[in-house]
Amino acid sequence: MLFFVCLLPQPATSDCALAQQLEERIASYFAYPPSGTCPDITITDLSRASQGQRFEAGAYFPQTDRIVLDERLDLTTALGQSYLLHELVHAAQNRAGRAALVACRAEMEGEAYRAQARFLRESGDNRAANAITRIGRKVGTCSQARSFDY
Repeated sequence: MLFFVCLLPQPATSDCALAQQLEERIASYFAYPPSGTCPDITITDLSRASQGQRFEAGAYFPQTDRIVLDERLDLTTALGQSYLLHELVHAAQNRAGRAALVACRAEMEGEAYRAQARFLRESGDNRAANAITRIGRKVGTCSQARSFDY
């Protein structure tokens, strides 16, 4: 199911099906319709990210419409899936032109964390949902705005 970065990484079929299911969930949370396509998902060791780029579990790159997830995530668990959902929210925001509609980019991050926490609560993992909610409150408001690279 998981694969490592190669010259031309392609999403695994099961990753594509999971992403489509998660996009349906996102559509039920927000007014972002599913993309209808399989997202470009790369699984790699993010602990080796270059200096200046700090990713803990995943990242979304709007220039290439690519999602990168850390290889330590278990996409068979709700927690692992919640990180993919978080990045899929950013992809949906990008498709919707959300960056032009927010006061600061941190609002977009807050929205992704809220979706991630909601997904975890619906999956029965309240402990993880509470932790994600706390993180989202720290980084997801304009008053606490930080520079996010997406």
